[in-house]
Amino acid sequence: MASATTTTIVQLNVPTHFPIKLTTVNFPVWRRQIHATLVGFNLFGYVDGTTKEPAKFTDRAQTSVNPAHLAWYRQDQVIVSALLGSCTDTIQPLISSATTAHDAWQRLVASYASASRGRIISLKAKLTRNPRGSRSITTYLNDMRAIADDLALAQCPVSNEDLIVYVLTQLGEDYSSITSVIRVGEKPLSFGELADVLTDHERQLTDADALRHPFLLLLMLVNAPGYPRGTTTSPTPTGGPATITIIMAPIGNKGNTIAQVSSVSFVILRVMKQGCVAS
Repeated sequence: MASATTTTIVQLNVPTHFPIKLTTVNFPVWRRQIHATLVGFNLFGYVDGTTKEPAKFTDRAQTSVNPAHLAWYRQDQVIVSALLGSCTDTIQPLISSATTAHDAWQRLVASYASASRGRIISLKAKLTRNPRGSRSITTYLNDMRAIADDLALAQCPVSNEDLIVYVLTQLGEDYSSITSVIRVGEKPLSFGELADVLTDHERQLTDADALRHPFLLLLMLVNAPGYPRGTTTSPTPTGGPATITIIMAPIGNKGNTIAQVSSVSFVILRVMKQGCVAS
């Protein structure tokens, strides 16, 4: 019975057990896959060297083959084959001449562990130097979340609080007011709650811009030289903002009208005798 147990070989199916293939950029997640699977089958000792190779022979004359060594060798080669199959074509030559699973593993760690460390540093730097710029809040938060997810896959997760800090410090001046409110809040926000707050603030900014831009356009039209127009003004009964009626004349021979605006009240326009200027 002991002999039968010794010679039991665990077969590994690469598509099933190692579906993630090693590339030049995913070593941490690939290593985690290999580790988890081999530990599950009690085989990780073959790759980390703790399952030692038994003696090849049982006698000094080296005429009697050790069954334990034969079983070890067969299992080891199954793992070597699985490691080869779990690598992309460009990486396979690196371990194609490895004689044992431990040898193959050491070659891969030596080649890609340091590169993975460099990728972690690069991702951390990108997370701290990634201003929002002109991106929408949704796009920006998705980009920041993707960087954090990549760090998590590289076994270097970013806490929710740290990720929120990175976001708040790079939103720009338009979000300084809401950032201050969030910072003094007693209850910490989740990333999803932060997204809701910032999206709502973005909507308010958009609405404010929608009201401001037509006014700016109208102001430029009123002060633009060379266009025939008529302006009439009348003060409000309470002495408040003036009501301005502006009708733009057609331009060119197609009869296109620049703008026709009637009875628009402006708080920050001052009506002058010669026209309208910004107050």
